[in-house]
Amino acid sequence: MQRAITRFVGAVRDAVEHTGVPAPGSHVLVALSGGADSTATLAALVFAARRLNLRLSACHVHHGLRGAEADADAATARALAARFDAPVYVENLSRTLREGGNTEERARQARYAALATRARAIQADCIATGHTRDDQAETVLLRMIRGCGPSGLVGILPVATIAGMTVARPLLNCSRREVEAFVEALGVSYCEDSSNRDRRFQRNRIRHDVLPLLRDMNPQIDRALANLAELMRQREASVSGSTVSSDGVLSIRELLRIPVAQRGETIRHWLAEVRGHRRGLTQRHVAAVLSLLRGPRPSRRVALPGGTVERVYDRLRFGRAESVAPAESLPRRIVAGHCVHLDGWDIEVSRVESVPHPRRLPSDLWNAVIAADAVPELLIRTPMSGDRIQPLGMRGRRKLGDIFVDRKIPHPLRSAWPVVQCGADVLWVPGVVRSSGRVVNEQTRRVLWLRAKTAAKPLLG
Repeated sequence: MQRAITRFVGAVRDAVEHTGVPAPGSHVLVALSGGADSTATLAALVFAARRLNLRLSACHVHHGLRGAEADADAATARALAARFDAPVYVENLSRTLREGGNTEERARQARYAALATRARAIQADCIATGHTRDDQAETVLLRMIRGCGPSGLVGILPVATIAGMTVARPLLNCSRREVEAFVEALGVSYCEDSSNRDRRFQRNRIRHDVLPLLRDMNPQIDRALANLAELMRQREASVSGSTVSSDGVLSIRELLRIPVAQRGETIRHWLAEVRGHRRGLTQRHVAAVLSLLRGPRPSRRVALPGGTVERVYDRLRFGRAESVAPAESLPRRIVAGHCVHLDGWDIEVSRVESVPHPRRLPSDLWNAVIAADAVPELLIRTPMSGDRIQPLGMRGRRKLGDIFVDRKIPHPLRSAWPVVQCGADVLWVPGVVRSSGRVVNEQTRRVLWLRAKTAAKPLLG
């Protein structure tokens, strides 16, 4: 008995020291469902806490889905935390989890959100969960069945960031059998979630039907799948360095310099970065994005779970599927000392007390310094058909629409792009063009400085 305890605690301690998470001196919030895995996580960390210099708390998430059984699980979690002298918190989720959709996935997201909220409230440094090698094998098989690419085969990460918190899985190298032997050696009672036997869930069918058949062919299949996940993590770490994304924009020119065999994985890494996760992303979606690289059309888009990817000339841009807020009433007057907030734009206007030297004037198009000795009212509006402007440093007037094309502004963004009008003239289109009117010179006595900020800035640099 004592040997089983010592061996298991040693394995968990080695895993923590290998990943460095939780770090010495950390406050760890253990996700305590009351099942064998989470019980073993709390117990092993309690045994290792002195050497690792850890402070432990526990949190049980009550999903409100299984009635009296779930209430009993919460009571078990409280008793376990008391036995190991750890403060325990119970978070109750909304009963709306009962209503439609993928209950399992929504429960997972809500559970991590609740754990992260509690961790921040008690100033915990990280969350520890009880995922095992068996969970890793199930996850790899589940993703293969769903049609994942190589990045999906990394499985469950030993350390991840979820809901803004660091999450550690110190039992990931331990089998479920070892977990149960450890808990039995401790003489600790735990509960079992009856939903883990419900074969309506794909994971349960893999756990109870598929893996037993594979173990008949290879008794070490769980370890083999876990080793595959580790090898894929190492491969992904080397591939991820080639991702050429910046502020949600991916350069097609840079992408085409990458060997063909690596482009799909580069797309996967980029999408995981801009979406914040890989869930729902299949090889079919990656192939659809890659199809945007072909053909001469400069503007096309494909739909993905949660948004779209649009080709805008030589760039790929991900846009989330969000409800569009009603447009604000335009045009609007610009007043010195105020900031105009539009959809995705902030335009700040300030009065300059002393006229700056011409060499100190901004050279980029996200700022506009204008002579305001006798300036008419400044208005901000969206582009109109027939808008023309005389660009600074050029002779003659040009259509604003042609300038948008030259600057490669995505067509869907042009209609909402702000235009600053002075009298009857277009004075400034932030990030795009500045007119030759109202230029500051030696005779200027009053100056207005306009600054623009927007999430669309990476499109123009």
